[in-house]
Amino acid sequence: MKPRIAISLRSVTTEAYSEVRDAISRDWVELLSDLNVLPIFIPNGINTPAELMDATGISGVILSNGNDVGADPVRDQTERAMVEYAIKKNLPVVGICRGLQFLNVYFGGSLIKSIKAQSPDEKHTGANHLVRIVDHKASKVFKLDEFQVNSYHDQGLTEKELASELIAFAKSPEGIVEGAYHSKFPIYGVQWHPERKGPSAGQDKAMLIDWLKLGQGVLK
Repeated sequence: MKPRIAISLRSVTTEAYSEVRDAISRDWVELLSDLNVLPIFIPNGINTPAELMDATGISGVILSNGNDVGADPVRDQTERAMVEYAIKKNLPVVGICRGLQFLNVYFGGSLIKSIKAQSPDEKHTGANHLVRIVDHKASKVFKLDEFQVNSYHDQGLTEKELASELIAFAKSPEGIVEGAYHSKFPIYGVQWHPERKGPSAGQDKAMLIDWLKLGQGVLK
């Protein structure tokens, strides 16, 4: 049976419709299909995310990209319930871009609201840049000490904002935390986008395969 992975959805509003919609890019569907994973989409605002995840027999959680943390309290509440469920069941969690930022806030860290405003020379939105692996556990997964990644974030964090329970494993040359994992739980996140075509496709696949070992991988 294919692993069933719960994945959160972004909130979308448009002028054409007087409603808030949940959405996810098709890139995610394609990536998870390539990994032989069955995605279980968790709608924002559902009263009991745990019941849905129980009923569908999930074996992991993805916190997807999109929306700044705090911009949509309903999404924040849904993802909080997803993380709480995963911790209770000892299931692996991976956060992508906003997902890493959410995990950092969840565990008591904070965020830089605009990296660009703080350091205009840093290219983190719509550009590729270098990341350096700074943790020996992560080195076993990625097999490289540094590589290029895509980047689409303006919010972010450094070691100063990093939650005390999280350990940075990847950084940009300027000191932005690009990847971190939990010191106890099988939880980690990255700032770049493995679902989008980019220069780190080989490293991303290795990372996600390790994560799909359901907490038994190196980054547990």
